[in-house]
Amino acid sequence: MTVSITSITSRSPLKFLALASHAKHVVKQFEASACVNYKIKGVWAKHYTMTLWNNVDDINSFYRNNAHKKAMQATSK
Repeated sequence: MTVSITSITSRSPLKFLALASHAKHVVKQFEASACVNYKIKGVWAKHYTMTLWNNVDDINSFYRNNAHKKAMQATSK
């Protein structure tokens, strides 16, 4: 098993709104992926995600595809 803990801090309220608009799609991707379990916590501009995976290949497949990839591209600008 592999645990991944990540955080993201929005640089401005507009960036937060962009991130929030993508979040629901990323959650759906979690639920459809090989993720064993996940927990998302956050307040305003600072958010944390903890995920549990069977192996590193599953993590790589998740973050390089679909909603997560689009969210990272859109919020990194």
